Amino acid sequence: MKIETIVFLLNEFEHKVNKTEEIEFWLARDIQQLLGYAQWRNFVLVIDWAKSACINSGQTIDDHFADVSKMVDIGSGAAQEMLFQVKMGNKEIQSVKKLKQKD
Repeated sequence: MKIETIVFLLNEFEHKVNKTEEIEFWLARDIQQLLGYAQWRNFVLVIDWAKSACINSGQTIDDHFADVSKMVDIGSGAAQEMLFQVKMGNKEIQSVKKLKQKD
């Protein structure tokens, strides 16, 4: 991978990071395209595999992934609650990336 691509992706990930109480996390829908997934339905399958890997390694899913909702604009000034988002930390993103490389 070219250094320019790496720098671009690093900057994009840093731009998408969320912070609360000094905890960094990313919303899956915000980074799905950065990880090469154009469609949410394909990305959520990989997240589910990462959750399974979490369970298989003796971890608790809730310690690493959190399902959250987010309000999104749907046009005409209206907003709708997006019922399914996944909040992931850096370790969880690495797990998803490894699964992507196996595709």
